[in-house]
Amino acid sequence: MLALNYLILITDRENEEKYLEFFKAHGVHRVHSSLSHGTADEKLLDYFNIEKIEKVTLEAFVRDDIKEELVRNMYFEMNIGAA
Repeated sequence: MLALNYLILITDRENEEKYLEFFKAHGVHRVHSSLSHGTADEKLLDYFNIEKIEKVTLEAFVRDDIKEELVRNMYFEMNIGAA
């Protein structure tokens, strides 16, 4: 029996469709999506020079046998960590 992993991803709202397509292409067909917002106050946002942006939280159960490949592909295909 395969184990399941609970994947949670928070991203900008504008990236939602890209991630949904990515997950579908990699065998994750059930993804729960909900609107989110951060809890940082204006002072902290100003300090780091970032603006308050509407976010989306994506949640899915991922089979253990595809978890590592999925995360690795997410880094390369979705440019996570790229400046």
